[in-house]
Amino acid sequence: MRYGDYVFSMEQKKSRLDRRRSFAGGGHACFWRKDRGGGAADQSTVKSEKIAGETEQQRQAFIRSFGWEIEEEPLTVMEVKIPDEFDAVYEEYNTLQKTQGMDLSKLKGKRCKKYQYAVLNYPDRPEYVTCTLLVRDGKIVGGDISCAGEDGFTHGFSLPA
Repeated sequence: MRYGDYVFSMEQKKSRLDRRRSFAGGGHACFWRKDRGGGAADQSTVKSEKIAGETEQQRQAFIRSFGWEIEEEPLTVMEVKIPDEFDAVYEEYNTLQKTQGMDLSKLKGKRCKKYQYAVLNYPDRPEYVTCTLLVRDGKIVGGDISCAGEDGFTHGFSLPA
């Protein structure tokens, strides 16, 4: 599944993780699996209008506040456009965002920056797990922890129980 044709690449940084993975074209693939977490009970509620994400230090501090260890540099940095209309997949993704106190429906048709980081300490997954942050006007407005592939998953920032 995918979110739609809304990704416009601006910049992509390569890391050792990037070179090992088979990540197609820098776009964000989402493999939503309800049985792998993502429910409201798994998520800490955060207020996105108050989460500073303008600087690299602020973004990394936010990710680390959930206990994640990440590489120093993002894997990718790109501009994305939140779709004007949500399809079923994006509605489901926004439901995940709402469990975290974020709501992308308020940003339909708007552009934001997507930062994607390699997660280094995901339990039983030493590779290929990423943390994605969506930032608009210097504030973190959405994101997830995900792993692409056949056995992939997507869930909120908190580690699933």
